[in-house]
Amino acid sequence: SVFEGYGLSENSSVVSINTQKENKIGTVGKPLAHVQIKLSENKELLIKSSSLFAGYLNTDNSSCLIDEDGWLNTGDIASIDDEEYITILGRKKNIIINNNGRNLSPEWIESTFKEIKSIDNIIVFDNKEGLSADGRKNIKGISASLFGETIKGAKELEYLLFPGFL
Repeated sequence: SVFEGYGLSENSSVVSINTQKENKIGTVGKPLAHVQIKLSENKELLIKSSSLFAGYLNTDNSSCLIDEDGWLNTGDIASIDDEEYITILGRKKNIIINNNGRNLSPEWIESTFKEIKSIDNIIVFDNKEGLSADGRKNIKGISASLFGETIKGAKELEYLLFPGFL
């Protein structure tokens, strides 16, 4: 059997895992006994545990922040259900705010597209040429492989699955 879990080096251990007795597909399981979890206001997964590392030797832009109360900001956007199962929805740094002001996770859009049997692969990318007039990143396009054929800027797919979102 294979069970999905979640961990990061800053915790020096696994954070959560599904087990044979407690397994919810689509989640990364429940936190281990020594790990506390919560979500920030912007849905970022925060953890606190007895195995949390002491800190970084040098400043690193890719490093996770530990707040004054000892919570590690993982950089992962998540949800936690009533039974404490964690679902990772995307990375905070990947969030794209569309023209309608909606926060979109490319990972969520991509996973939704991948549920369509005819789509082999997909990538959602933002506007790297610059920001919109109000300073927001915009979804520039979607590139998909449909029945083995590459489709760039597949607007008909965008609006079919996400009317009013993109």
